[in-house]
Amino acid sequence: MNNKELFTHVVQAIGMQAADSERAAIARILIDKVAGRSKTPRATDHVLYDEHELLQLIARVNRHEPVQYVVGEAWFYGHPFVVNPAVLIPRPETEELVGWVLEQEPRAALRVWDAATGSGCIGISLARERPAWQVLASDISPAALQVALQNATAAGVALTLLQHDLALDAIPVDDLDVIVSNPPYIAPEERPALAVHVREFEPALALFAPAHDALFFYKRLIFFAQQLLRPGGRVYVEMNEQLGLETDRLFREAGFKDVELKNDLSGKHRMLSARQPG
Repeated sequence: MNNKELFTHVVQAIGMQAADSERAAIARILIDKVAGRSKTPRATDHVLYDEHELLQLIARVNRHEPVQYVVGEAWFYGHPFVVNPAVLIPRPETEELVGWVLEQEPRAALRVWDAATGSGCIGISLARERPAWQVLASDISPAALQVALQNATAAGVALTLLQHDLALDAIPVDDLDVIVSNPPYIAPEERPALAVHVREFEPALALFAPAHDALFFYKRLIFFAQQLLRPGGRVYVEMNEQLGLETDRLFREAGFKDVELKNDLSGKHRMLSARQPG
């Protein structure tokens, strides 16, 4: 079977409800996985692959499992990251957050904390782009930290990993220049509206804010920023697009300066930056 024939076969075998472009993208990812490709082949190239393995992968996709979990990998900021159900799948919006931090923080040597790191995609990407930065990445989940360790090792970056619960007050670090975080920010009542592959497969611990307070983790980040940031240091967060103005108000009322809401490429309130006074 040549590449074009195999591609058509896989697209037709994907029974999930999805746009043609999404089905095509999933098919390419699955074919690359079973064929062990390192480059894009020609349409007429003969493809060697394991048919049984391919059928198993297609079956998992058809049960709505995210294709990134199926193949064990997601691309973020130009590099592959190991992912599994212990961590969120990195999103393009989070790439925008990383790009914003790098754009706003040109200094060579900074002390940075990536809070609620998950796969490590934020902290590792920052450390890769700014080797002189000292980056601490923390998460409440030991399983997530194992994934982050795998990714840091594969990237060859110097990164300190720490198990830490944002709901607690103590963390052994101070004099930070930057805090960056993509914390849990989805209200539990939003769960039914989420896509099946998100609500059924991605970790609830990393998705949902406490039922009593959708902004709970931003209040915790404000607490830590006030305690740990040097004067003039900045905090950068990804946030719920529905709560941009409320999140902005939290930081302003806490006394932060230069509070800025930033839209993602879809025009939604998705990111915020704020400066510690001083």
